[in-house]
Amino acid sequence: MLKCQSTGELLVLKRLMHSKSNFLNQGMNGKKFLIDTNVIIDYFGSKLPQSGEIFLDSLKPVISVITRIELLGFQGIKSNEFKILKEFIAVAHIYNLEEAVILKTIEIRKKHRIENT
Repeated sequence: MLKCQSTGELLVLKRLMHSKSNFLNQGMNGKKFLIDTNVIIDYFGSKLPQSGEIFLDSLKPVISVITRIELLGFQGIKSNEFKILKEFIAVAHIYNLEEAVILKTIEIRKKHRIENT
């Protein structure tokens, strides 16, 4: 899941510590963006283009509770990766779902078949 080989865990931890200091403030543009699970995985796996990494480094991380569940609930996650993600989540602002959103989502999913691709 996360890149912890070749350059090793040190690279991931270094990235986290660098990002953590930037994430504690609003970033260079002062805007918040909701970050998708796959973007976080690609960021820590060094799979984003440099411009994407620079952009994410400028942001305070904002994620949804669903992203938190997806990141920490992955079955194949290693203990060192889990720790890194928990530290990332600790500095992130997490949007929870309100009951009305949950109920509407359930209703829509029942009416429309949603396939995983």
